[in-house]
Amino acid sequence: MSDQKTLIFIQPYTDSMQKLRDICFEKKDQESFEIFEIDNNEEFSQALQSAGPSLTVFSSPKKCAMFLQENKKHIFKMKSKVVLFSPKNIDRKIHEKFTKMGLTELV
Repeated sequence: MSDQKTLIFIQPYTDSMQKLRDICFEKKDQESFEIFEIDNNEEFSQALQSAGPSLTVFSSPKKCAMFLQENKKHIFKMKSKVVLFSPKNIDRKIHEKFTKMGLTELV
């Protein structure tokens, strides 16, 4: 179990995020992934606390900001990584705010 990697996908999905999700599901047994698909903050909070270190992938900047605000402590405590695949360009100041809340990478 300690070698298992946890991926958390937050809905809604863009086309590129859907492709990434599909590839991860194909490889999950070979690479020992545990994958959660989540669409609300309560589920996200529970998954973060139970999964330990994880990688969370968002495609909605609005949902990402809301979830980061609510779960900032858990993200830092669990040393989780958060990636936002944004279909739109995000202003540098907004990106800095996201980073302070726990965003690891903006793609």
